[in-house]
Amino acid sequence: PRYWSIALYADNSDNFFVINDREAAGKPIDIVLIGPKAYPQAPALPAGASVIDAPSARGLLLMRVLVADYAAEKSVVEAARGTLRCEALG
Repeated sequence: PRYWSIALYADNSDNFFVINDREAAGKPIDIVLIGPKAYPQAPALPAGASVIDAPSARGLLLMRVLVADYAAEKSVVEAARGTLRCEALG
């Protein structure tokens, strides 16, 4: 059995968002964080993205992955972890 979750924390350590593998139902997750300073003009959002209002300009993303046998599943887990990215919308 596998389990993963992504949790977002504000700069004061308050948790403000969590999603896990069951909620994602096997679909890719695309999250757009909007910080406390509003954009002068709303950015174009990727199709299907979830917009999350972040309570602070800085914070932390914590990803947890639980697998039964890491040695046997390392290539799959590391490939999935390698797809995480953080970039500004432009």
